[in-house]
Amino acid sequence: MKGPAKYLYAVSGLLYILIGLSISFYPQETGRIFGTASQYGVDLLLMKVVGALIFAFGVTNIMVWRAGSASKAITLGNAMMALIISGQFLKFILSQDGVGGHFWVVTSIFSLFTIGFIYTFFTSSTSP
Repeated sequence: MKGPAKYLYAVSGLLYILIGLSISFYPQETGRIFGTASQYGVDLLLMKVVGALIFAFGVTNIMVWRAGSASKAITLGNAMMALIISGQFLKFILSQDGVGGHFWVVTSIFSLFTIGFIYTFFTSSTSP
């Protein structure tokens, strides 16, 4: 793995770790930014679990970046996660009136990751 793919894994890994930690350990604060999450309940628990899953993707990406090679499975998993997250954010934006700019920022970041991982998947020389 060289060039843009190596930077893609490094940047996405660091960002996923930061997002995952912030959602897991500060779910109420993160929920207030996006207008979700009650003080108690299942939605708060789900935010913590989702934060842990995003954190796990970040750690995996950092390990791939440090190792210097990624399998097609890891690349495709990253592409699908970023695609689903960006798609859900876009669906939310289009169904609401007057959403904040932070929704567009998150959607744009995950859309760029989607494009990057799909490009890496199809241009990588690693066999499936």
